[in-house]
Amino acid sequence: MQGKHTDAVATERVGFIIITHNHQTKQDGSTHVKRLIAFLILAAVPVLLTAVDWIEILRVHAAPGDLPARIDGQGERAGMVLVSAGSFVMGGNDNPDQMPIRRRWLPVFWIDCMEVTAAEFDAFLRQQDAPPPGPPLWTEAGLRPELGEHPAYPVTWEQADAYCRARGKRLPTEAEWEKAARGPGGLAYPWGDGFDTNRVNDRAATVGLPVKSQPVGAFPEGGSVYGALDMAGNIREWVADPYEPDAYKEHRFTLPVPWIDRLHVLRGGSFMSSPDKLTTFNRSHSDLDATNADQGFRCAAGR
Repeated sequence: MQGKHTDAVATERVGFIIITHNHQTKQDGSTHVKRLIAFLILAAVPVLLTAVDWIEILRVHAAPGDLPARIDGQGERAGMVLVSAGSFVMGGNDNPDQMPIRRRWLPVFWIDCMEVTAAEFDAFLRQQDAPPPGPPLWTEAGLRPELGEHPAYPVTWEQADAYCRARGKRLPTEAEWEKAARGPGGLAYPWGDGFDTNRVNDRAATVGLPVKSQPVGAFPEGGSVYGALDMAGNIREWVADPYEPDAYKEHRFTLPVPWIDRLHVLRGGSFMSSPDKLTTFNRSHSDLDATNADQGFRCAAGR
């Protein structure tokens, strides 16, 4: 029978947008029409997702009261803050290796509220019978006691990785670090979109000082929406990921990190950095066994 009928071919809901297409066709041609409409819907979805993502970005920026409350860890998670599951804005437009800006979803995880201190790292090195990093925090006589609450530096990636593993934790992935620093809405700095020299230990704050670092947590007003401190300035922080210039473009962020390469990513900028290098999306990198003067770390853990 060649009668006409109505077919509800596809309904796709993306955020606030519902796409519905009905058509009338002869029964013999319905399969081809369905395939064509399904193809058109799939082609439209990325555009719609992008539009909804930008709506969410504007919503979060317009309603700071909706940002997540700080949750501090207890017991084995003491000294850590919770980063809730959900999507966040990742990437920036300052350099090609930060592009494109997009939303990605991460499961819940914990991250250290502050960078690992020199005193904590010194105790680990003593347990391992390993030599200390050296100046400015260490001398031949050992760690300078007055600098024990400064972040541990200079530290290699391998040392940072070993420390976190010995504590039953791990280095954060690059995506985890970025979400913990900028929150779900894509802030340019942990505290907001405008630079504030009073919230960060940067290059301008350290002119003429013999020791450039500051004790961890010295800038509480510079914390992120999740309560992570010093995510901008003081020292750059190692993350688990090897450096790839096109990682954001290819969307390559996984756990566990599938390979070890010579170059690894550092995030957050340091006491040597200018404001443009202190953004939550700025990426730098170094050889995994390099001991540059501003390299430190913090640890992360799953639920």
